[in-house]
Amino acid sequence: MKKGCLIALAVVGGLVVIIVIALALGGKAPQKSASETAIAPAGTPSPKATAAPTEAPSTETPPPKATAAPTEAPSMAGIGDRVESAGIALTVVSVTKADQISTFLKPSSPEKEYLVIEVIIENTSRDQPAPYNPLYFKVKDADAYEYNTAILAPDPALQSGELAKGAKVRGKVAFEVPKTATGFVVSYQPLVILGGYETIYVDLSQ
Repeated sequence: MKKGCLIALAVVGGLVVIIVIALALGGKAPQKSASETAIAPAGTPSPKATAAPTEAPSTETPPPKATAAPTEAPSMAGIGDRVESAGIALTVVSVTKADQISTFLKPSSPEKEYLVIEVIIENTSRDQPAPYNPLYFKVKDADAYEYNTAILAPDPALQSGELAKGAKVRGKVAFEVPKTATGFVVSYQPLVILGGYETIYVDLSQ
């Protein structure tokens, strides 16, 4: 009887030990080490760096650059108009045509004639003497052909010289031109010492 009880107690004690061990092993979940939690699982993409925001282009319009004002030449004048440029004034008083200037000076061919203008030149405000000369004149026709002054002009012909401030001179200038030419414009460009002079143009058909 005592022997049986001992065996039963031994069996029960063994079962208790087994249950305690089982509880000890299964009751707690395994802990991950610090190194395991720091490493991301394989195949997981790493987070991308966020790019700095790009500044929108400026919509402000830059101010326009300052430009120099163009120098305007005197406007086209007509017969009888007094036109001034940089202190020198010109007036074309009249326009005529001639078959010859003198007995010894005739056109180079029967198809040509002389265009004669009478002019007044003034030094209105230049402190330096203003030179004048019939060679400072040129005439151009409607077909853009240009003609220089003839050697002589009918009396009183314009001579050459200088005009003091406030002085003026008057005379005639001649050009040998084709009889068929029309639309003449005369220009006057003296050789002045200081700049600022713009060529004076006079339409001889006005």
